[in-house]
This record gives sequence, structure tokens and C-alpha cells, in this order.
Amino acid sequence: MPGGWRDSKRADKSRAAQSGRSGGARYYSNRWDATAQPQKIHWIRPEKLWLDPVTGNEYPWKKGQRYWLPTERKFIEVTPDFDVVEAYTNPAQYGLTNIKPLERCRSLKRKSYNALAGNCEEFFHLVDFQNRNDPEKTYKSRELCEGRECKWCKEGWPKVFGKRIYTAFNGFQWKTVIEPIMEKVERYCHCGGYIYPTHYECPHCQHVLIDMTMSCPNCGPDVAINLDEAGHRAECASCGLSWSLLESEDQKLNELANPLNGTTCPNCKTGGVYPQIVFACTDPTGKQCPGEPHDLFDVQMRLHQVKQDGKGKNYNLVVDGWEIADPDPRLFDPAHQSTGDDKDAEFVPKVIEAFSKPLPLDQIFSPTDPSEAAQILNVKNPFAGYTPSAGEAQAAEQPADGEAAAVPAKATKPKPAFKQR
Repeated sequence: MPGGWRDSKRADKSRAAQSGRSGGARYYSNRWDATAQPQKIHWIRPEKLWLDPVTGNEYPWKKGQRYWLPTERKFIEVTPDFDVVEAYTNPAQYGLTNIKPLERCRSLKRKSYNALAGNCEEFFHLVDFQNRNDPEKTYKSRELCEGRECKWCKEGWPKVFGKRIYTAFNGFQWKTVIEPIMEKVERYCHCGGYIYPTHYECPHCQHVLIDMTMSCPNCGPDVAINLDEAGHRAECASCGLSWSLLESEDQKLNELANPLNGTTCPNCKTGGVYPQIVFACTDPTGKQCPGEPHDLFDVQMRLHQVKQDGKGKNYNLVVDGWEIADPDPRLFDPAHQSTGDDKDAEFVPKVIEAFSKPLPLDQIFSPTDPSEAAQILNVKNPFAGYTPSAGEAQAAEQPADGEAAAVPAKATKPKPAFKQR
């Protein structure tokens, strides 16, 4: 798949290192927030990949950047071409000679995120709410059933199953929660075998850069290496040395496999090289499986939040568990989508159909128009009647005070390779 999670990981790492500054009202009710109550989530594979506006690569999750304005309590979504905050921080970035840098814009921090859309596979109450714009009208909203003390149960609101959702994971959540799940999921093959890394190699000359399971660090290559599939570890049959096969659980391996600006291959001397991981499948079928790993969209995960230090608004996102599973069939069962109302016959088929389609993240996280962003910031729109050329947008001068500007990553990680065992 183009733009796999390792390439995405490299892009996020490069973006964070290069930047010291490290929408969709219609769908706001579909925004998912973690609660203390664990929720089962199943992400939906998009029909079309989303383009990363910074690197130009495509991913099955939407990557974006935005600023949070605490006073206005809203986000400003930006792209590299039209970033009003950046224009008032580093005018030279866009070749703007008539703009004076503003300290209050410099204090705003641009944050990267990765967004996903899917379904929450829990029971919800179909509740009527009053329309704020028209008191005589109401709208229905799916509210999570809270269990034994659920207020919606006490008020007698009908219960249905599932809700379409979307969410944006900040960089820390994506790195510590989602990426580790993706790495483990890809170790399970559709054939039923276990996919393990044999080594990382130079994508240009195939020189081995990191040996994973071809030899023991102590005993060398002439020993058997056993696999602990449940623990994702390798163990030398001779000396008993054990090591992790996961980047997410081995900090040293993570640093070697994901150097910030690549490394130089000692064999072909190519610079800026990102090690390409090479996999093999244990293949219980004996049919020389080429390797067909599962991915994030094959998984039902259970997530909840835990407040930091037990108080305050900040919380940690926690994974209670995950399993490779099909979407819950109750999403598509009319009996679990009907309230018993005669009108259900009209809208239930549409609800069921919608559960198989992701919400439109390109609309929900669309860039804020520069004129609107300027109005929110109470500044003049620096891009009014002006469109920077590609060269101007990239030929940024070094910002003042040593503050680095975000620039596209110089290289991307090659796709994993599979070799017959």
C-alpha cells in the first residue's frame, strides 16, 4: 500500500524535528472522544487514499496540520501553501516583503495530526435535541449508553447499535497508541502464518543494515533462531539470548531503523538511506505464501481515557486490547437500527448503508480559508490576491531566532519486502 505506516512515521518524525512550532461543523456530532468507559472502535478503509500536503505521499489516514487558538477555542487548519500564522511569523517563507512578523503569531504552535473515520461498535440511545437555530425543530443524536447509571436509559430513550465516528490523533497518541498496534497487526498473515522480519537492508544494493533473525548477536549465523509469535520476540536456541522484533518495543532498534535524516549505506555509500524491512512468513499452508499482512482496518480495538494524575482535563489514551475481526454484524442488522417507529422503514436502510462508508475527512478537516483565518487572528490577509509559486513556497529563508520552518521530508521509507522462507 502506498505510504505505509512506517513512511508516515518517518514523515511525522521529520516534520516534528524540522518545526520548532511543533472543520466540518456538519459532522461535529460524529466526533469521537475517548471516555473512561472503554469503547470498541473499528476504522473503515477509505476508498481513496489521502494526500499528505507536506510530503506529497498518500496514506489511508488523513494527515494534517493546525493551530489551536485557546482564546477563540477553535482550530485553524493550514496547508504549507497558505498558512497565515506562518506568514506573520516568517514572511520570507512566502516572499512577503510587506509583512511585519508578529510575536503573538510566533507564540502559536503548529501541530500535526492523523485522522481516521470508522464506527463505534457500542450501544447508543437515539435522543431528540432541540435545534439551536430553530426552537420548534429537533434533531436526533446517538448518545453512548453509559451502563448501569445511564441517564438516557432512565429517561427511556430507544437504544440502537453503533455510531459513525471520526477523530484526530495528535502526534503523541499516534506514536504511542496507534503505531504499536499497526506494527503488531502486520505480523499476522491472511494465510494464518506469522510474518517476521529477517533483516533491514539498503533499498539500493540490498546490503544488510540490521540483522533481525538470520543470526544470534552472541553465537553468529550457525545457530537456530526460534520465534515467540505471541510475544513478538526471537530467541537463540544455543545461548538463550532473546530480543524484540518490534520497533515500538525496542528503542535502539527504533533509532536504527528510523534515523531522522536517513543513514549512509556502508556498502554502496548512498546517503539519506532509510533501511527497508524484509519480511518472511512462517506459512503453515506450505504454499510459499508471498506475505499478505493484516492492517489497522482489519482490527477492532478497545480504547478508553485515563486522566493524568487522576485530575484535570489532560488524559492519556489507553488500549484495552484489540483483535482481528470483521465489523460487528449488528451494524447492518435492521433489528438493531430500528426504534419501532413507523418512520424507521424509511431511514434504517440508509443508516445501514452508511455504516460501510467512512465519513468525509477531506470535508471535516478542510483547510481554513486564509481570509477566515486572518479574520480570526484579527490581521490582514497576507494572501489576498496573491498565490505563491511552488518555488517561493519552498525557498524559505532561515527564520529569526533560530526557529526552524517546516519543510517537506527529504526522503521516504521504502515499502517492506517479502522473501520466501
